[in-house]
Amino acid sequence: MKAGVFAATLFTAVSINAFAQPGRDRGPQLPPILESSSPTAQAHIAAAKTVAGTSWAELFPGLCDLRNPNRPFTLPNPPAPRTPFEPDDWNEQPAQIFDNLYFVGSKGVSSFAITTSEGIIITDAMWVYDIEGSVVDGLKTLGLDPHDIKYVIIPHGHPDHYGGAKFLQDNFDVKVVAPRGELELLSVGPRYSNTPLPNSYDVLIEDGDTLTLGDTSVHFTTMPGHTEAGVVLTFPVVENNQTHQMLIWPAGGGTPGGTDGQLAQARALAALIETAKEKGIDAIAENHGSHLLINNMQPSDAGNPFLVGTDTVVDYLTLRMECDLALERKMH
Repeated sequence: MKAGVFAATLFTAVSINAFAQPGRDRGPQLPPILESSSPTAQAHIAAAKTVAGTSWAELFPGLCDLRNPNRPFTLPNPPAPRTPFEPDDWNEQPAQIFDNLYFVGSKGVSSFAITTSEGIIITDAMWVYDIEGSVVDGLKTLGLDPHDIKYVIIPHGHPDHYGGAKFLQDNFDVKVVAPRGELELLSVGPRYSNTPLPNSYDVLIEDGDTLTLGDTSVHFTTMPGHTEAGVVLTFPVVENNQTHQMLIWPAGGGTPGGTDGQLAQARALAALIETAKEKGIDAIAENHGSHLLINNMQPSDAGNPFLVGTDTVVDYLTLRMECDLALERKMH
């Protein structure tokens, strides 16, 4: 599968931009709103447009849309905590992506199972109503044992990413991994959501930390902006006896934070771009919307849609960085 098709499909899932037309490779388009910002912002937009090329054409306008509000992210404030509900037709079929990586997500949240020589790591705790049907039953469908889960990762502190952690703790004695910088956000979750918090946080991670289970290590890079300290995951995957490096972006869509969040994310992205080049990171997914890529894995000769090459991964990260800088500079 071509990288441009991957980008359009992944873009459709996160639904951040009304200008995208999935399935049509028409090149990056500049909506009129992008023509009326400061020269500095326009320079970043031009750089983003160039790096988007055709691979990330559908993602470009939404990330660089200067109509996005430039204000700090605030939590919802309902009169009472809201109980999340499961939409109809929410479940997705699990699938093997690489020899050691399986999709066990839903239409709402994309979670993956990393198999190692000593057990399984789940990359996202999802909504509370996702975890049994998507992860537990998904593993069983794939011929894997949910009792082999050793760790579940909370990539950032929103309830659609921590909701199932308590269930896995209570039923499978799974250890919960969470970013130390997200503990404050996690602690206020019950004010606006009835999603259960984990019983405990067994492993606290920071930028540069590594979680090792058996023969596999997951590396964490802090990526502020969407939240204070959400983490990008990178780890090895294997296909046809070849080892590749996989990256999972922690939050679909644009950066909802204000200037500080956008600048912090841009700085973190600059460092991650160098890491991607050095490590040869050549596979990518997001924790929203990756279910749309699964059907594109058939027939098998279509290629692996998650395996896009290092240059395309670097382009994806650079596009995000340039759009962050454009949004930050739009009023200067």
